[in-house]
Amino acid sequence: MTKSTFVTWYFELYPDLETLRAQRDRTLPKKLPNLTNRTEVRGYLTENRCGLRTEIGEDAIEGYYVTTAVTLLGLHQYDDEEEDELYNLYGYYLALLYMGSDSDEPKVVGVFDPRSWKEEYPQSSTAPASFRLPEPLLEEFKEACSAKNVSQATIITTAMWDFVWGKRYEYLIDTPAITLGNGEKWEPDFSIPYVRIGTGDGR
Repeated sequence: MTKSTFVTWYFELYPDLETLRAQRDRTLPKKLPNLTNRTEVRGYLTENRCGLRTEIGEDAIEGYYVTTAVTLLGLHQYDDEEEDELYNLYGYYLALLYMGSDSDEPKVVGVFDPRSWKEEYPQSSTAPASFRLPEPLLEEFKEACSAKNVSQATIITTAMWDFVWGKRYEYLIDTPAITLGNGEKWEPDFSIPYVRIGTGDGR
């Protein structure tokens, strides 16, 4: 990326994987009126767009980073069968980490279902787009937006985010190392349980 992009991330963040997994059968997001259950993080997107630096600069590493939660469970303490079970139970979830400017390793902030991950941008950061659409579909789309009182831009932005999110998620699944804001990588020690499975697991 040639410029620093300031964005806001939103998650439904939980302290451990069992608490998060208990929410898996409900529809996301599910809220009571005027109640928001989200953690909000602001910063500048890293080069791979899976981290938010809190400061601009080539050497800036302080910020928040996303990775897969299951790779932070200390997998070396489990046998192959147990590891397969962990991936089956928790392999879908992600973890939010915080790295300080003078830290040797990041701190786990919490875990979240990737479906709750949203990204918002400053209202001034827009760009024109030019592409052709099937006219019958476009007309019906405009009618549907009008009937539901939803802006066309909101629907298109949501669809774009879902597509981009899928690409980022694939990258995270394939890459256990975290790329920091200065381009250096932090590799988790697979003998250390950074992430808690449940409140009573002693971790």
